This record gives sequence, C-alpha cells and structure tokens, in this order.
Amino acid sequence: MVEVRIGEGEVETYTFEAFEARVAEGRIPPSARIRFEPVTGDAFLPADELDLYESVRQGAAVAWRARFMNSGPPVLTVLLVGLQIRIWLWAQLAVTHDTLVRGGVNWMSPALENGQPWRLLTYGLLHTDFLHILLNMVWMTYTGWNIERALGRLNLATIFFTSVFVGGLLSMFLTPGVPSLGASGGVYGLVSASVVFGFIRQDLLPEKGRRLFGAALAPYLVLMFLSGLSNAGTDNWAHFGGLVTGGLLAFFLDPPGFERRPRQNLFFQAGGAIAMLVVLVVLGVAGPRVYPLVDREQARLDALPAASRERALQTTGLLLTELTWAVPAGWKPGSNAAGDPGFTSPVRGQDRSVAVVQVEQDEVVDVDAALEAWKAKVERGHPGTVFHAGTPGDWLGRQASGVREVRAELPSGRVLRWKGTSRGMYLLYRVLEVEADREARLDPLFARIDATVDWREPIALQSARRNHLALPKGVKARSELATALAKWGEASEALGMLEALTLEHPEDPTRWVAWLEVAAAYPDASGVDALVDRALREMPEPVVVVECARVLRQGGDPATADGLLQLAWVKTPGDRTLKRALHAAGLRWTLDPTGLPAQLAYLPDGSRRPEDEVQAVLDLPLDLPSARSWGDRVRVERDELAAGMEGALASGTAVDLLLRIRDGGMEPVYDSPRLIRKDLRALRDGRPPAWMSPAVVAALTPERVDALLAQTDPEPEPVTEP
Repeated sequence: MVEVRIGEGEVETYTFEAFEARVAEGRIPPSARIRFEPVTGDAFLPADELDLYESVRQGAAVAWRARFMNSGPPVLTVLLVGLQIRIWLWAQLAVTHDTLVRGGVNWMSPALENGQPWRLLTYGLLHTDFLHILLNMVWMTYTGWNIERALGRLNLATIFFTSVFVGGLLSMFLTPGVPSLGASGGVYGLVSASVVFGFIRQDLLPEKGRRLFGAALAPYLVLMFLSGLSNAGTDNWAHFGGLVTGGLLAFFLDPPGFERRPRQNLFFQAGGAIAMLVVLVVLGVAGPRVYPLVDREQARLDALPAASRERALQTTGLLLTELTWAVPAGWKPGSNAAGDPGFTSPVRGQDRSVAVVQVEQDEVVDVDAALEAWKAKVERGHPGTVFHAGTPGDWLGRQASGVREVRAELPSGRVLRWKGTSRGMYLLYRVLEVEADREARLDPLFARIDATVDWREPIALQSARRNHLALPKGVKARSELATALAKWGEASEALGMLEALTLEHPEDPTRWVAWLEVAAAYPDASGVDALVDRALREMPEPVVVVECARVLRQGGDPATADGLLQLAWVKTPGDRTLKRALHAAGLRWTLDPTGLPAQLAYLPDGSRRPEDEVQAVLDLPLDLPSARSWGDRVRVERDELAAGMEGALASGTAVDLLLRIRDGGMEPVYDSPRLIRKDLRALRDGRPPAWMSPAVVAALTPERVDALLAQTDPEPEPVTEP
C-alpha cells in the first residue's frame, strides 16, 4: 500500500495500481509526501525525489504526447468557428442585420442603460466584413486546434470566452463611446496562451509540437498587436485584455493529468465562469450606478475630430471655469426635446439627455418667471404636454425656497425633468430627458449627475477679482469688480464699493450711473428713492437724469419717470441724451420756434402759455416731487384735450387733435397726418404709446381707431402707363 499526504491534509492510502493511476492523471502533485515501505521505510518523502513517482510521470508524459500528436478532430474549435461564420452570414441579411449587430455589439450605453450586459460576450461572435472574419477565423482555427489538443476542450472554452469577456470589459470602460465587435479579443487570448504554454511546458511538448507554441508564435503576437496600435479603427483595449487574460490562464491551467494541485483546472474554470456571471448580473442590475461619468468639457473634446481636439486642448487648460458637471461617458453633444443644449445618449432610438444651462440676464432673475418661460417653450414644441410641480430640496448651496422643479410628460412618451435656481442676474437650470418606461432604471444615474454639478463664481467675477488683486486701488478694476459682484447677487458688497467710488469721484457722472444701475437691480438693499434724490441733487447731468428715470420705471413708477424726463427736457431743451431717452419712452421732444418744449410753450387750446407760468416751471428744482408735479400737469392737460375727442371725430378734426395731444398743444407743423398711423396701429394691437394717457386710450375705442386709420390711409400713387 502507498500512503500519500498532500499539504497539511490527512494521509490517504492507495493500492499501487491506484497510486499509479492518480499520478498519471496529475492528481498527486510533486510536492506531496509519500510513504511506500519497500522504498521509503517509515519516512514520508517528497514525491519528486522518488524514482517510482518520476517513472510514472514520464509514462504519463509519453501518453500525453501520443494523444497530442494523434488526437481526433478539434470538435470545440470547429463548433466555435462554424458558429461565427453562420452568424456573420445571417448578419448580411437585411432582416437580421439590426437584430444581430445592433443587439449584440459591445457598447457601454445600451449595455448599462438598457440592462444588456450580455453584449460583453455576444460581441465576440460578430464581425464586420469578410476580411475581418477571415483573419480571425484563420488564427482561431490554428491556435484553437492546438490549444484544444494541448489543454483540452474545457480549458480552450475557458481561455477563449474569458479573454473575450475581459477584453470587452476593458473596451467598454476605456473607450465607452465606441461600439466594438469581433472575436479578436478571444483570438489574442488563444495566441497568447499558445506562446505561454510553449515556454512553460517545453519539456512536455514533442519536437514537432514546439513549432506550434512558444517562441514560434511570439513574433506573430507582437506584430499583430503593434499593427493594431497603428490602426485608429482597431479595438486595442479588447486585444490587450484578451492577450493578458489568455497568457495568465495558460500559466495556471494545466494539461489533463498534469495538474499541479488537485482540481486546479476546475478552480479556474469554475472561478472564471462565476466571476463573469457575477459581473454580468451586477452590470445588468446596477448599470446606472456604475456607469462612469466624465467632465462635460472632456466629453465635448472627445466628440471632436482628432485635429480639432488637439487645437482645443491647447487652450482648454488656460480657461477659467464657472460651471462644471459630469456626463455619462460616451454621450455626445446635442439638445433635448425643449431645445436645451446638453449631451445625449448615442443609442439609436433612445431619447435620453442631460442639460445644465447657465443664463446671464440684464436684470435680477425671477426663477418662477424662468420656469414659466421654459414651460411655454415646451408647450409650443409639444402641445398637450402635462406638467407636474415637484418638491425641491436644497441645491447648489441654495435653500429649497429658491429652487423650483417640474416634471413634463410629453405626448411622445418622453419625460423632461427641470430643476432651476438663480443667483443675482444668473439663472441655472438642469433638464433630464428619458423615456417614461426607463425613468426608474436611470434615476440612479441622473442622481449621480446631479451630485456633480458645481456652480462657481462667473468667469467675469473671477477675472475681476484677479484684476482687483493686481491693482487694488485701480478705479477700473474696482468698478469692474463691483459690477461683477452685483450680477452675481452680492448686492451689499457691490453697493458699498460703488458708493466709495462715487464719493472719491463725485464729479464723474459715470460713477453715479453705475451706482444707480445696481441700486435699481436690488431696491431692497439700496434705498433706491433716496439714492435717486441724492443723484439728482448732486449730479443733475442728463446722463444721470436718464438713469434715474430708468430706475424709477424699473421700480414700477413710470409716471414719475416720464415726468422727470419731461422736466429735464424743459430745463435743457435740445440735449441729445434726453432726446434719445424721450424717444425710447415714447414721449415727444417737439420744440416751438423759440426753442422751448411744446408742452411748456403751449396750453391745451393751442395758445401760448403765460410767461410767468413758463418761468415758474423753469424755476422748479430737478427732484422727484417736481417731476411728479410736472408729469401730472402735462397728463391733466392732455386729458383736457382728450375730452373733446368725440366732437373732433364728428367734425373730422380728430387727427389734428391727436397730434396736438401728442405734441403738447402745438399746432401740427407737418403736412401729412400719416405720422400718427404708427401710434394708432400700436394702440389697436394693445400697445398704446406712452403719450396716450388712460383718458386718451379710453376715448379711442376700436371703432374710432379704425375710422382714424381709414382717414390717414395714404392715397395710392397714380399708375403711369408705359
């Protein structure tokens, strides 16, 4: 009897015939300790020190060489090659091409978004053209037959499919935007396994067999890999993954009968299959949770052609950033159903996108108004859309009270999810687009994208801070910083800087204008009425007056704004700045022959205003009470003229009356009444000009407007016969 101890295990006893059989099968490794009383006495000695063990081993090697040189047909290799040829032929048919190719290629987006991880294996059975499948099948036939003879069918299947799988995994995650197909990963695994087997099993291979493995194939493997590196259309990550995997497996897998440890082959065969199954299940169930995200700028660069990408990279590192967020790897620049620019999934037929948009406005942003404008845009493009308000939480450092959310269900079955907030004059909103039936699956992916959004200070503010740091006392640097701070919503700091600049240069009207602009944007933080009074008192220049009027109009007091412009026009008639402001406000700037504004020179009945009244108006201070007083007076006089509208219509003098109301009691000096047509059309469209007081608008009913338009209709020009 022969006693065998393997490692620290128990001693097992075999008959000599059973012992020989186990040695020949490779089930007793050289490290095992053996006690065979006729040879070792009472001691347990290492198996590789015993001649009886080595003689049996040599006999097994002879038997293996005989099987290798005289083996039957390579059944598994033939099946794999035949299957791939048939699949390629089926894929040439139009009716099956999309199902096979689009449904089986290795591509991250459909694999992880749609839960189709089987693509990591099926891509290895697909090919593009005849040359592609020809080269792969030639190499697979050659190396597959040799590996099947040397290591057995199970080991061949383990090497091929594991190499395909690992190569596909590397390709998917390292080139996520590029679809991949072909058995090249598995072929590289078989070639690499042949090279490694030839080096580590040289003593086992017969002389002729050594020409099929090891150094004989190594140059081909190197040339194949280098050739792939020089071809932009080659999936080199799949090749690399297959090469490494096949080489490693060939090192650990043993020929049947020569296993270094009991069940070593089974361990790697089952372990590889279980590992692949686990990865497939994880990717299928948790794909959106493990989908890699890349910075949106990197995604934009990846989508560019190579030449354009190189030019863009030369400047990208020099730019400041104000908004960063990540997108799923492989997604391309595009737009969603609402027209918002962002990134879209490359999967054909899928409506998925993400957009994060920053908008800069000229006034403080109202996030509710911004949301309503976006909803109106969606409704115009997709009538019948149903909107559901969400319950937002804190976002980007903004409290929930300043955040809005809405879910838009489009008639097409898509869903748009809008979330927005604002800061100063900047609006930031994010829109997610997905099919309704995929929304729950992709929610984890969208949540991860949301978590990557980083809204920083605008580039203008970052640049202004840099300039101010370099020139802390520079007027321009401080002014630009104050303006940028105001746009970012830092009203208190901006107003403080602008006040300091104005006090340092009180004679400069541009300082007052800048201060007033910010005060108008943030009336609660500035005491805007007091500031307007102060500006009119200390710097009553036309440019400052015009800005004060704009502030009043923006603050909801257009009557006082109009009165201020009209009073300033009375005091400085002919000033171009005031004239442009009056024109923009829809107010008249007509002067009488003496150079006085018509509203000051004439009474409503067309007679000259008494000199003392004129002087009294000229003596009014340029302040808010006086502006309100003069504006009210002009309006009352217009209303007095409007009271005679009905009689003027009856007598056919309504056009002249309107011109007099518009021009301040002055007799019409223009030959044609057609000048009033534009204002009448605006009134008919619901946009009465500023000079039309409510009393005038009330007097001009739609029927009367139509009649006046008919009266002022230009006469057709006579047609000259040729």
